[in-house]
Amino acid sequence: MQFRAARCQPRCHSHRPGGRRLDRRLSRRQAGQSLVELAVLLPVLLLILMGVLDFGRYFYTGLTVRHAAREGARYGAVHPGDDAAIRQRVEAAATGLDAGRLVVQVDPEPAQRRVGEALTVLVRYPFQFITPLAGLVGEEHLLQAAVVVRIE
Repeated sequence: MQFRAARCQPRCHSHRPGGRRLDRRLSRRQAGQSLVELAVLLPVLLLILMGVLDFGRYFYTGLTVRHAAREGARYGAVHPGDDAAIRQRVEAAATGLDAGRLVVQVDPEPAQRRVGEALTVLVRYPFQFITPLAGLVGEEHLLQAAVVVRIE
């Protein structure tokens, strides 16, 4: 059996007369199509990126609120009669948060605190999402942490 080399037929449009013009038109169409695809996908990708950043901020803020409540409770266990100092300790521990929006509640009242009794420090902070679609879960979300310690 003898094999003959098959002659390849050019499939590229540039081998035909006027084919180069056709190639340019096709490449312009493809560039236009890529631009349309980018215009459709870019807003979706930006929303996803903003959502990831927002949830990162949300978890960081939650951890900070819990840490601040723990710090206030630790201080309150040793110095139970000083609510102002407990609040200052909470505000100092809440790094990166607006201290004016922090709500600190200490229970029970200073006159009722005794050694061996429980002291509760409750910290609340309103978190605001920046992602436009976060309005589906509400404009603001209240983060709170309560820590109970025994007065020493």
